[in-house]
Amino acid sequence: MVSVGLDQRIYIWNSETMEVVTEFTTSNDVALKLTTSNVDPTIAIGFKSGFIRIFDLSFENSGKLMAETMIFEAPVMDLQYSPDNKFLAVFYKSCRIVIFSIEKGYQPVKSIDYEFPNDNYFSLSFSPDSKYLANISSNANNVTIWETKNFSLKFHLDVTGDIVSKLKFAPNGKDLVLLTTSSKLKFYRFNFSEIVFNKEIYGVTDLECQDFEISPNNKFIACCGREGVIKVYDYFMRGSASPSSQAFIGHFKYPKRVYWQEDMRFMYSIGEGNGIFKWSFFGEREMPSDMSRCYEELELPKAEFKHPGEDPVYNHEELLRMTNLQIDGQY
Repeated sequence: MVSVGLDQRIYIWNSETMEVVTEFTTSNDVALKLTTSNVDPTIAIGFKSGFIRIFDLSFENSGKLMAETMIFEAPVMDLQYSPDNKFLAVFYKSCRIVIFSIEKGYQPVKSIDYEFPNDNYFSLSFSPDSKYLANISSNANNVTIWETKNFSLKFHLDVTGDIVSKLKFAPNGKDLVLLTTSSKLKFYRFNFSEIVFNKEIYGVTDLECQDFEISPNNKFIACCGREGVIKVYDYFMRGSASPSSQAFIGHFKYPKRVYWQEDMRFMYSIGEGNGIFKWSFFGEREMPSDMSRCYEELELPKAEFKHPGEDPVYNHEELLRMTNLQIDGQY
């Protein structure tokens, strides 16, 4: 486990004993965000200066600087490796997103600018199959989704009326989940070359929700809010958040981030002024044999009856979706 802090130190921890294995400093610069490679012991760290620095965490090179680059003199607010490790996406506070090609030695291959930037909310997420990149867009009430084969715009979501603070692709590869500043989770489904609204869950925390994370087996969602409590919910619930959620209490100040360990034995939460908390998780940890089938069926369209006794009338979009479902054997 790796952590960064305002003291300009980067710590590498043994996640079993929670002891510091090694540490190193980045003088005269503050690390803000980090992401880990999915195929090798490499981390990318974004700094307040705008620098991106790549470190090798292998046993023989622990903490060795492999590469560094700076495109914009603006703080790095989020960065993510693609699951196939071909790209590194970086979101700058200047509201520019830059895509770096790892195969080309971290050379930039795409830049995305926004006409109506926001100053507070920056979030990126690659889909599990690495085919799509989603990000918070203009005014934080728009979401854009790009195809990674050529980084052309694939989908645009207008969520006017809500402010999106974080987004995340679910492990099932079918759902995109948005967190709003009003503590709602909004679920969108990739369905037949389109993205459609599926459901929302409201009131996931008593005060403003700071972060959420979906469990690796796609069965739970962990949320943390300003009231200082971490809550774990059933991924498949609807409507108002269930009061019977599992809760973790202990932070002196409210936690700002929550993470699942890959085997789901533990969860971690990070809060300003009270460090890293490690929690045992005793919920169902079994991984589905086919993650792509771990999703909730969309509600079927309801027929409109103009007059009693008449045949049901469906609009064109509903007929197309029903036909596709029949082809797939789901209807």
